[in-house]
Amino acid sequence: MPNTIGRWPVLPLANRDGRARPTFEVFRFGAKPKGQAMDGRGQGQIRSTRSDNFVGTFFFPPHGPAAITRTTMKALVTFFILSFSVAAHAENTAFTFSGQVPTGAGVITGRRDFIFALYDSQIGGARVAGPVTNLGVTITRRAFTTRLDFGTNGIAMGGRWVEVAMRSARNSNVVTVFSSRQPLSVVPLALYALTPAGAKGDKGDKGDQGDTGATGIQGPVGPQGSQGVQGIQGATGQTGAQGLQGLQGVPGAVGPAGAPAVVWQVLSSSNTLAGSMLPNHGYILSTEDEVTLPLPPLAAPGDIVRVTGGEGTWRITPSAGQRIITANLPAASAHGFHDYDLGGPQVFWSAVPMTKEGGVILAAPLRYNGSETPTPCLVSTNGGVNWNSRTLAAAVGAACSASGDLFAMLNTSGGVLLSQDNGVTWSNAGPAGTVNQTAIAMSADGSRIIYTIARTSIVRSSDRGMTWQTSPVTGDFLGLAVSSDGLKQIAVGYPTPGNGGGGLLAVSVDGGDTWIVTNTPTAWTGVACSSNASRVFLGSGINGSTTAGLYTAEVSGDSASQIIAAIQSAPARLSSSLRYVFACSGNGSVVAAAPLDGINGASIGSGQFLVSTDSGRTWVPRVSAPQAAFYSAVSVSADGNRVAAAQIYSTIQVVDLITSEGGMLYGGQFSCVELQYVGNNRFVVLNSTGSVGVR
Repeated sequence: MPNTIGRWPVLPLANRDGRARPTFEVFRFGAKPKGQAMDGRGQGQIRSTRSDNFVGTFFFPPHGPAAITRTTMKALVTFFILSFSVAAHAENTAFTFSGQVPTGAGVITGRRDFIFALYDSQIGGARVAGPVTNLGVTITRRAFTTRLDFGTNGIAMGGRWVEVAMRSARNSNVVTVFSSRQPLSVVPLALYALTPAGAKGDKGDKGDQGDTGATGIQGPVGPQGSQGVQGIQGATGQTGAQGLQGLQGVPGAVGPAGAPAVVWQVLSSSNTLAGSMLPNHGYILSTEDEVTLPLPPLAAPGDIVRVTGGEGTWRITPSAGQRIITANLPAASAHGFHDYDLGGPQVFWSAVPMTKEGGVILAAPLRYNGSETPTPCLVSTNGGVNWNSRTLAAAVGAACSASGDLFAMLNTSGGVLLSQDNGVTWSNAGPAGTVNQTAIAMSADGSRIIYTIARTSIVRSSDRGMTWQTSPVTGDFLGLAVSSDGLKQIAVGYPTPGNGGGGLLAVSVDGGDTWIVTNTPTAWTGVACSSNASRVFLGSGINGSTTAGLYTAEVSGDSASQIIAAIQSAPARLSSSLRYVFACSGNGSVVAAAPLDGINGASIGSGQFLVSTDSGRTWVPRVSAPQAAFYSAVSVSADGNRVAAAQIYSTIQVVDLITSEGGMLYGGQFSCVELQYVGNNRFVVLNSTGSVGVR
């Protein structure tokens, strides 16, 4: 065991952290073996009493430790302690290292194990220290900080670079090495003197600025800022060069076939064509004789036949069951125009209703010789060729069913007269005492009858006149129209006195149970409609108005509001100083209009009885020469083939728009005609010149 020679507290070496100062002991280990130099010299050691750390070794002089004074021993211990302190400070090589996880590593926040190695070159080179593994290093938004200690190699002079690797959290065998090494700067350790600090010296001169350090790892991208205010629009750039032409599109659908080519044939010697005309053929007549040309018995819709006359005349005869539609012929006197003088110049006819095909016509008189003296009504059962006198009555209006099995007349003495045998016998119907009736209409089957009373209301029946009801609507109604089923009912006229000017329009779509009534800017004088009320025709013009006219409304729906909207936006088809009476066919394509009178005392001038076959868009006069005539009533058969019109205090005119079965076309010298087959054994006249008529 070593012998303790002495124990000395070392006062100058006070710890800066306030802990107790260490005490050092000197030990003797005995004498040197004999035979060596400095015979008898002993060996000793100095140790710290706090940590038993070895401080140093020394040899006693030859004459033994007693020769060493206490002062000498303290100096010796102080020397060793100073050496120990410097060594201890030299061994404190740890430092703080901060870095960032590269974006490719994918880690943002958490804990990972890091492995550090020290190299003497930024690329390649030799590893001089490490690896050092730090576990569970905290990462915050890809940034981390940790303590590293590579020992004395870490602070050696010369360049050093740290290589960083990170261990995967899911697989400890997977290690990601960062792509670039980081330079390590040497920071000298500050050593404190073992003697008490002296007075603070003067501030030294400012040193030269050091070299710029290496660029650190780029920090994370910050959040995106709010969008700035939009700048003003720049000037329009120049027009670019025209682009290349696009590829050709696919061929379009094949259009409809054009009119078939017509093959012409000249007839010069025979007055009768051998056989019949052929479809899509034209015939030029160069003979002075009359030539008969039978229509083709077999034709397809669209087939054409043409005839060009010469010095002679010609006639075109239909085959069995065929008819010729002559509505497009321009002169009424040349195509089925009949003028019947049924009562001389003293009868005012108020209505001329007819059946669906125009075979039965009722002529209802209103006045005779300027008074309301009863006058027989007349009935024709063969389209106006023959007329039969019926009961004596003065009527302000009349209607009939599509088949003619029910006639109805508004008796000026009150009520309604009904006949179920073509006017042979009549019976009184309608509410007793109802007078001042203005208009009457009937459904196609005669089950629904409706009529208006001036400045009062609308009366209706849904059982062929057996019982009657008053509709919940009032007004001064002048015109009335119903659909073929009698459910859609339209009444026009004026508001009741005191309710303002303009016109009045009332519409029902449930047989008169409910109505929508509205005032209109236009004062209406009459109304007619197609069988389903999809087309509505209205007349206007009262004294005080600037113009009168005829309007056509195309209705796209079945509701009362849709009918009203269509009427309010209806365009005028005829506009003049004349007020018209008018009627239409079941589909609304054929419309007949004749002047009733002139507003504000205007003269009739050359007013004519007009017919349109395109819902009023174009009109053709049905009188061969202008006639200054007023008309009191007009009707059109539901099939559109026949029109009847009654002149005031004059005749009843009947126009056939289609030939009867067996009827033929004839043409005078140099007359031409073109016909087209439209199906259903019917040819229609497309064009004609010269004298072309019906026989």
